Amino acid sequence: MPIDLPPPSNVIQHVGDHVTSSSSWQPTEAVITRLEKERPGFIFRENQLPPLQLPEVLRSHDGSLATTAAEWETRVRPETLEQFRHVVFGQSPSVPAGFKIESVSEDRYALKGAAIHQTFRVVVPVPGPEKTFSFEYSVFTPTSAAGKVPLFLLLNNRGVNAADPERATLSSFWPVEMLIARGYGTAVLHLPDVQPDRPDGLSAGIIAALPVDAEKGEHWGTLAAWAWAASRVLDGLQSSPSVDATRVAVIGHSRGGKTALWAGATDSRFAMVIANCSGCGGAALSRRPFGETVARINEVFPHWFCENFKGFGSDTTRLPIDQHQLLATILPRALYIGCADEDLWADPRGEFIALTAASAVAPLYGQPALDADQLPQINQSLVAGKLGYHVRSGGHDLTDWDWQQYVAFADGVWKRH
Repeated sequence: MPIDLPPPSNVIQHVGDHVTSSSSWQPTEAVITRLEKERPGFIFRENQLPPLQLPEVLRSHDGSLATTAAEWETRVRPETLEQFRHVVFGQSPSVPAGFKIESVSEDRYALKGAAIHQTFRVVVPVPGPEKTFSFEYSVFTPTSAAGKVPLFLLLNNRGVNAADPERATLSSFWPVEMLIARGYGTAVLHLPDVQPDRPDGLSAGIIAALPVDAEKGEHWGTLAAWAWAASRVLDGLQSSPSVDATRVAVIGHSRGGKTALWAGATDSRFAMVIANCSGCGGAALSRRPFGETVARINEVFPHWFCENFKGFGSDTTRLPIDQHQLLATILPRALYIGCADEDLWADPRGEFIALTAASAVAPLYGQPALDADQLPQINQSLVAGKLGYHVRSGGHDLTDWDWQQYVAFADGVWKRH
């Protein structure tokens, strides 16, 4: 059932001229034509879109505008996060008493001696006959490190072979060897180990094991469960003598990118958030019906979000918030949005518009904002302060080229030249 919420009373409008600059990335006609044939009924052309209006990221419920960092942090940001819990991701549980992290194994000569590989188990007390729910994650740190190292936590939404801790299968999806060589640690959490990724999966996993005290429409979905687990991994990383827990980046691709954004929004201990091809429900705007839509994503993946989100598929203008405000809640921490040239389903341009709108928060902290005229050309990384963006060649994937940009971004933000 749709829920009744007042429409946003304060909006900003993005004019079409901002998204047609010949000096910026443009999708090719061949890609557009192919997608129109593959996915009839969906929009892949800018001139077919309705006018876009968005809620202002700095505007409070009472209509006042946050003009200082303190006003943003104490008033507008908490209001925004609560709205996302109410209508998009749902309410997540607190951490039960007795929660613990156990060491499972350690290999001090991993990667031919270049790294230390450790495996840990997260044990969560739950009601019921099982009494606990557990899942594991792996950590690699450089053997040669003189002190604590910054770390990339990958939220793996694919099979184990895409991010194999045993390194029997190597994949650019998780380039452990490159990260170690660049002086970074890296960890991986296999998301299906926490919560099954299927419509009938809500009767299993951490969602079934750990009840949430929330209205039915606000009960947490799969993305929120994965994000909650990412924070539990960060709990463990904070106690590691090898990891600089003040410099942990959470990164995900596609549905993992959506999860990374929610994890970074709800847990400010993540110093950097990287969302790769995250699309609808991630960095792409819900009000912009380009590529995948809110109606379609809730039809195909009804388990990802809370029930309330389904009530806006027929009219996203009724949403009290949009995804640019989700990105804004991550600022002033570092945020990088990566997209792909052929992945119009994920709306690369809409993700950039969301990032530019979110960047209105940055000047409150003395950081530069972005505008839509800055959309870069293909295979060019745009970095402004603690914000990054690119559209690379190719399709829906997390590639070595993407990782190279993310590591260079972290080098700059964390001054590791």
